Amino acid sequence: MSLHSDQRFYCRITYWQMRDGIRVACGPDDEWDVCTVGPASSYSTYGEQDFSRDHAHKRDALVSFLAAAFDAGRRAKLREIKCLLEIK
Repeated sequence: MSLHSDQRFYCRITYWQMRDGIRVACGPDDEWDVCTVGPASSYSTYGEQDFSRDHAHKRDALVSFLAAAFDAGRRAKLREIKCLLEIK
C-alpha cells in the first residue's frame, strides 16, 4: 500500500478517492480524485486547498510557490543569525 500523504518541510499533500461521496485516502500513484495541499505544521483544515485531477497544474504551481517562500524565509533567517553572531 502506498502512502496517502506527502509530508514536506513547507506543506502536506494528501490524495483522496471519492467513494459514494466520502473521501478515502489513497496514494499519488493511485487513481485519486482530489488532492489537498495544507500547512505542514498542523493537521487542521485551516489553509488547505483542494485540487481535482484536472487542476493538478495549479497544485504544482502552489507547491512550487510554497517551496520558494520556504527557501526565501530560511535564507533570510540565516542572514539574521549571521548578523547577530557577527559572522561574515
